[in-house]
Amino acid sequence: MIHRRQFLTTASQTSFWLGGSLITASSATASLLAQVAKGATPRKGRLFSPQFQMYLGKRIGSMGMIDLATMKYSFIDTAGVLGHSVSFHPNKKIAYMFGQRPGTQSAVVDIEQAKLLKVIDADQNRHFYGHGSFHPDGKLVYCSENAMDTGEGLITIRNTE
Repeated sequence: MIHRRQFLTTASQTSFWLGGSLITASSATASLLAQVAKGATPRKGRLFSPQFQMYLGKRIGSMGMIDLATMKYSFIDTAGVLGHSVSFHPNKKIAYMFGQRPGTQSAVVDIEQAKLLKVIDADQNRHFYGHGSFHPDGKLVYCSENAMDTGEGLITIRNTE
C-alpha cells in the first residue's frame, strides 16, 4: 500500500496515463485528487514522476511510479539521473526523463517493463534544463538546454531512433 505522502508528492509533480490519455501535471493532480477526495479509486493507469533520494549527502535520481489499479508505489532505476520532468513518446511505450538543471544527463525509460533503456548525455559545455517534448511522429525530441559558457538558452533537436 502506498503512503499518503508518497502519493501526494508524486501526484503533484507528475504526468500520467489515465484511461489511455496523457494527462499533464496540473490537470492530472486536480483530476486525480478530486476522484480520491470523493472516495473513488482510479481503476487503471500509472503515474510517473522524477524522484530523488539522499545518499551520503548526495541526491540520487530515479523515476517514481504508482500503479493506480493497485496503488503500488515503486522506483525505476535511472542510473542516478536526476530528472525534472517526464515526456511520453507517442508510441506510449517509452518516456524521457529530462535532466534537472544543471544536470548533464537525461534518461530513456521503458514504461511497460519499468526499466532504464539508456542515458543521454548533453553535448560538451551544455546542461539540460529539465523539459522537452516529442514531435508527433516520435522521431525527434526537443530538449531545453543551456550553454554553460554563455548562459544562452537552447532548444536541441535529437533523433530518437
